[in-house]
Amino acid sequence: YYLYLLNAAEKVCMQHSLNTFKVVRLESGYTATVDLKADGMIAIGRFPKEEVAQLEQFTGNIVFLDSSPDDGRFSSVLVNTELGTLQAMEHLYELGHRRIAFIGGEVVGNNRERASDSRKTAYTAFMKKHEIYDESLIFEGARLSHEEGSRMAQRLLEQPSDLPTALFAANDTVATAVLAALTAAGVRVPEMISIIGFNNLATVKHLSPPLTTVNIPLDSIAEWALDLLQKEGECANLPVKLYVPTALKIRKSCAPPRR
Repeated sequence: YYLYLLNAAEKVCMQHSLNTFKVVRLESGYTATVDLKADGMIAIGRFPKEEVAQLEQFTGNIVFLDSSPDDGRFSSVLVNTELGTLQAMEHLYELGHRRIAFIGGEVVGNNRERASDSRKTAYTAFMKKHEIYDESLIFEGARLSHEEGSRMAQRLLEQPSDLPTALFAANDTVATAVLAALTAAGVRVPEMISIIGFNNLATVKHLSPPLTTVNIPLDSIAEWALDLLQKEGECANLPVKLYVPTALKIRKSCAPPRR
């Protein structure tokens, strides 16, 4: 996901005739790939406070993507993950699903500290609101990875007589692993279980079946980041925290629940 976001940021800068270079992290700290002064920086990901201080050595004009390590000092562009979760859950609910599982993993917060996943929080709130919450339908791995997605899918398959009719995965990598594990076990998607992912990575439209997922507008995130960087001189003392809305991309991995 971060690689796609990086490519989007580089493309937008190129479209605006702006030169870019990378700042990479080595064992000794962050270093620039060229010997140039930066007018601004787009920082992608989560950074501990000591790393934020290292980034400031290159420029104080920083916009963070997917994190907000210091709301009072830096602007940031984030994804409205709660909205995306609600869009996914409402779609499954409208199809008739009531036994909806959540498959996720441990996540980190703005300064790379251990944190709760806002997608799990929004999922739980939705299920409780509709009085269909069941703690046994929550599966959490050590991280949001393909390996952990496969492991959580195996845990799900340990109860073949009581499978949920649908599941919401915290990202497309997990969803892809779950889809592969279910298919290998003979559980047909979407005839026996529906799946929704999160991120809309370029690869998931080529899965069998193509994955329904929450789309994140990467190009829009990059455009907003560049816009905030260029306005920093005018509004240096007024950082902005901007949440970008999501949209559900409906494909063929969801259907009404099995009878």
